[in-house]
Amino acid sequence: MATLIVQALTTAGLNASFIAMSSVNEFANDGHTFIHVKNAVAATNAVVVTSQVSPVPVGLIAIDVTVDVTASGEKWSGFFNPDVYNDSSGNVHLRPTTHTGLSIAAISVT
Repeated sequence: MATLIVQALTTAGLNASFIAMSSVNEFANDGHTFIHVKNAVAATNAVVVTSQVSPVPVGLIAIDVTVDVTASGEKWSGFFNPDVYNDSSGNVHLRPTTHTGLSIAAISVT
């Protein structure tokens, strides 16, 4: 499992560092963090953000989020509600549908 270092976006800006996605990834989530995913291959890839709610309480829809990234494209996704997406350690879990060519950064705006 790869743990992403959450990078802080400030008024001075951010030159984000990306890492290659592994089969399972995680980042510490404060509810103000989003992901930026880049796809370097000529086919659509996806990243799945896993819901941690189980069983799902009445009135709450807890679903995994699928972030589709087009061929040679990039996409931002977030924020992730800690009550839904954090595990018991405060981390969000991510998995690629295929890890070939995907890189990712976790960015906080706090």
